[in-house]
Amino acid sequence: MRKSYHHGNLRAELIRCGREILERDGIQNLSLRAVTRAAGVSHGAPRNEFPDLNSLLAAIAAEGFEELIALRQAAMSRHRAPTRRLVAVLSCYIEFAAGRPDLFWLMYGPHIQDRQEQNVLIDASRRSYGVLEQAVVAYLDAMGLAGARNQELVQCTWSTVHGMAMLFNGRPLGPNIPTAMPFDRWKDTVIEFAIAGLQQRAALSARLPTRNA
Repeated sequence: MRKSYHHGNLRAELIRCGREILERDGIQNLSLRAVTRAAGVSHGAPRNEFPDLNSLLAAIAAEGFEELIALRQAAMSRHRAPTRRLVAVLSCYIEFAAGRPDLFWLMYGPHIQDRQEQNVLIDASRRSYGVLEQAVVAYLDAMGLAGARNQELVQCTWSTVHGMAMLFNGRPLGPNIPTAMPFDRWKDTVIEFAIAGLQQRAALSARLPTRNA
């Protein structure tokens, strides 16, 4: 525990300490009291930044989305072909969920109340979804399927990888799923499945023949 707080940016320090506790001890041990103790400030110090635990959780989740956005953009920047850029976006999502399970579960799970009222969280999550949407649109354009663009295709593409992300995230709890293949092969197969479905459904919607990516 720090003896005193010296950094000046209390909000950022509280978020950092909250995320540290989340990833080390789990959501059940994350409280404002634990965070202020870790930051070395009084229990009343966060009042102006975070009036309650829910607002702190929303800020931590928003930071998670910002990190996911940055990872996706960095992965996309390594490729020029629209297909490879879409693969990079989808792959990042699954890897993020598997590598940061507690943070991912906070971002998408039930712990944050009144989620629609948390503006910083809503903004970050929409921009994260927007990265996927842009990648899907660019892919459809490259496949000659621009006329088939719609939110249904984006949402279904996201749903496919989100399903695998939740399985490897360990939530929701339930019977263990037998794994017939290692993680990387499963991830690549799911992504291929998602993109094949995207192309076929778009071609059907546009009433155009499909072609190889």
